[in-house]
Amino acid sequence: MAGFGTTFYTYKYNENMINKYLDLITTQSTLKIHAFNVDFLDKYLNDGMRETRVWTKIPVLNTKIILFPIHIKEEWALIVIFTKIKTIACYYNKNLNYEFEMAVIKKFLISRQTIIGHHPSKWKSIYFHIPIQSSSHNSGP
Repeated sequence: MAGFGTTFYTYKYNENMINKYLDLITTQSTLKIHAFNVDFLDKYLNDGMRETRVWTKIPVLNTKIILFPIHIKEEWALIVIFTKIKTIACYYNKNLNYEFEMAVIKKFLISRQTIIGHHPSKWKSIYFHIPIQSSSHNSGP
């Protein structure tokens, strides 16, 4: 990551950069954070819970924060789950509609609760519009 800060806004983000950055957050944080791979949501949508269990070997609902990076039409959003307060927050910088992705993640969380024998919770959804970055490559949160 040496020199990473000098070129961060020069290039568009890609999946590898996002996955490595989220891995850095989860390994360096003192909080219990789980970050899903960029490809998880597509895999879950295409193959369902049974095929994605390998991706959720740890009890993700026992973490304080769960991170879902979302990539749609050259744009990135970050969906953050705050498990203790049952809140799903979407951080995005354009007028794209992430309601579908939020609903899918909510369905995933309820499925996980059911699998581990918990009564499904009501999850609150909130949206945060973040400022557009100043570079010409507006492709990330």
